[in-house]
Amino acid sequence: MAEKTIEVEVEIVPVQGKPVQKRVSVAKTGASLRDVLAAAGISPEKKDFLVSGKPATLDTHVTGKDIVTGKVQVSERPRGS
Repeated sequence: MAEKTIEVEVEIVPVQGKPVQKRVSVAKTGASLRDVLAAAGISPEKKDFLVSGKPATLDTHVTGKDIVTGKVQVSERPRGS
């Protein structure tokens, strides 16, 4: 039996330029933010994270509820920060 998945939209906000959205599939039970970023091909270095508008860490568990009520946002930090 195939495992059910959910789509997670990850918004990458660069220091300069327009935000970019990526969609990735993760297990329906959710995944750590670290796993979501890995699935999207995003390095966690020098970035700040928000899940559903709240500050998050790489260990934050992203669930279907987070996807319905908000999104995962990754903001790049300027050099030297």
